[in-house]
Amino acid sequence: MAIATKISELWTAYTIHISRNTTTAQLDILLKILKNCLQRAGNRNLSIWFIDYHNIGGVVLDYLRLKYSHRIGALGLKLSEDGADAFLCRSVTAFNELQRLDIHVQPPLDYTEWEGFWPSPEMLALAPKLSEFVVKYEAWHPLYAPPAPEGCLRSLGLSLALLTVIEVTAIWVDYYDYISIFLECPQLTECSIYCDEGLAQPDPLPEPTLLRHLSSLHLTFRALHSHLWDIFDAPNLVDLCITTLSDDDSDAWNHSKFMNFQERSGFTLITLALRFDFSHIVHHIIDLLKKSPALENLELRWLSAHEEPSEYIQQLIDALTVHTGEHILPELARFQIDATEKTLHMLESRCAPRSRLTHITLYDEAPFTPSASFRNAIETLKKTGVTVEEEPMDFYGAELMRPFWAGHTSQ
Repeated sequence: MAIATKISELWTAYTIHISRNTTTAQLDILLKILKNCLQRAGNRNLSIWFIDYHNIGGVVLDYLRLKYSHRIGALGLKLSEDGADAFLCRSVTAFNELQRLDIHVQPPLDYTEWEGFWPSPEMLALAPKLSEFVVKYEAWHPLYAPPAPEGCLRSLGLSLALLTVIEVTAIWVDYYDYISIFLECPQLTECSIYCDEGLAQPDPLPEPTLLRHLSSLHLTFRALHSHLWDIFDAPNLVDLCITTLSDDDSDAWNHSKFMNFQERSGFTLITLALRFDFSHIVHHIIDLLKKSPALENLELRWLSAHEEPSEYIQQLIDALTVHTGEHILPELARFQIDATEKTLHMLESRCAPRSRLTHITLYDEAPFTPSASFRNAIETLKKTGVTVEEEPMDFYGAELMRPFWAGHTSQ
């Protein structure tokens, strides 16, 4: 321990969790311990995760802001609406070294008319090195950012040229904002956004921007915007997730535009997730899978689990079934898919002795009360040695929101 106290880099990263039952006396003790620990960090930059969904630990957060804001390089906040507003929207403290800002906001229990939280331009103007910007609402349904003529992201005064990571989830981003992300963020490596309904295809279309560093792209649409694939190239894209929350998605998928995008970029996908009703464009999905031989992780959600698949979905299941001498996606290791008995038979065919498949997640409307034949098929899968997990098929709720709260329940 004596040696550890002298190694300053061991004292630079902290996670502070204020629970519902934390008392004033406990906060005083925590603050004394924190002061002692932070002194041992010397002049090194700090990484802080602060969790306080009950707006109790303001004295600790204020201390960090007033005393150490100039040395915080990464700041993660999981706060209530009032706590987030108090700390960020009113902050006038300089964050000269801040490179990553990660904000999780828990809305009120009744947030149907909640206007939501949004950081202030004044606060972000005091963070000139900010390159990773994350805002997540822990909400069941996406909300709207405050209206702004130039778009909600632009209204923040973010330096788009510096951004390497942008995640704005469970909140609809303005059409012009998400277009600007692909046109004006050349350093982008990771992007996860909710795209609001937009306008018609831009005329004329801009020349494709080269996003040389983009490796992960997660898009949730109110309606698919196929012209998006015309405006950028991403040669190093390996992780792609497309979700739509509209009733009719198939007509909006322009396969030729997407395949042109793939051919121009020349990327090789490792992870692919498709979460929309693609039943009427199955032949395009099969074509995409055949052109992605390096896929290791695949998620297919067509929103009709537990029912017998349509003839179109059956074509997809047949294409994924391993037959003698035929085997698409030979590298597939993890498979997440809507559950039917025919799905299970397809999965069993992929569990040959030399198969790379190790994990399967099944989504079902009633995962804990399946039919006897369904349960038998699952038990057969498990006997192959593959890990099988069963999840409720709550596509618009828990499953879609899972990444926002996984492992971070409030107390």
